[in-house]
Amino acid sequence: MEAADLFPDKWMKGIALSVYQNSSDTNSNWTTFIKRRGYLGQKQSIRAFQKANDFWNMLGVEPMVTLHHFTHPQWFEDKGGFTKGLYDSIKDASALGLPMFITEHGLADERDQHRAFTIRANHAAAENEEYFVSYSTRVFQEYGHRVRLWTTFNEPTCFAFVGYIAGLWCPGELFGMQKCGQVLLNLLRAHVSVYRAIKALPGGQVARVGLVHQHIAFVPRDNWPWVRALGKWMTFWFGSHSVLTFFKTGTFEWDTPFSSSGPKALYTDARIAAGEPVNDWWGINYYS
Repeated sequence: MEAADLFPDKWMKGIALSVYQNSSDTNSNWTTFIKRRGYLGQKQSIRAFQKANDFWNMLGVEPMVTLHHFTHPQWFEDKGGFTKGLYDSIKDASALGLPMFITEHGLADERDQHRAFTIRANHAAAENEEYFVSYSTRVFQEYGHRVRLWTTFNEPTCFAFVGYIAGLWCPGELFGMQKCGQVLLNLLRAHVSVYRAIKALPGGQVARVGLVHQHIAFVPRDNWPWVRALGKWMTFWFGSHSVLTFFKTGTFEWDTPFSSSGPKALYTDARIAAGEPVNDWWGINYYS
């Protein structure tokens, strides 16, 4: 069996399989699916994935589908991508100096001694999230009987930080600290929604759905105060705090250097807080 018989030209990039990131025509599958309900991508790509799956099975290798690996369709980005939704409400209230708590139903009254400040969250976040959920469930309906292991997002902190603070990836924003937090929150919310949606589908209880996270800490070699401060913030934004806290407690926390009160709880998923699992496995990417 020759590789040329299994894969279209330029389809295989390394050994990482991502359902829509599967050729030089990156992200065409998701775009086509949304425009034409009930149809998933290009037939050539579907056949190629099925051939690849059969090939891995023949070799005794269990495949894993990654639904989002740093890229998504341009039309989705034009709609705001993963930036839309709660960010505007957070920004407006932050300008008034009012810490806020967001629940699944919108912004809730402040706790402790703070003044109550209630704003309904922007429904655009849920709208854009639903695009990704619809895509993901359609992919699962197509391949769920062939694949057991599913990844919603690869390294969400990396996607958010590098694109919205470091400016090295699309959309290339620099120092968008608040927006980075919004993007990361939307990615985690989307993961939870996809997990629950897949579990509700036929075969979903057999599937194992998780997320790949980059566990990294920035430890300064020098003892200069600014280097220690930079290492602290890099670890917070790029590392583990917000993601691990969210999956442990259901609460998403975010912070910036301009805040004097420490990390703020911006969103709470009551079902996670009550102990509902939203990961069947946990992927660890560790670089040294």
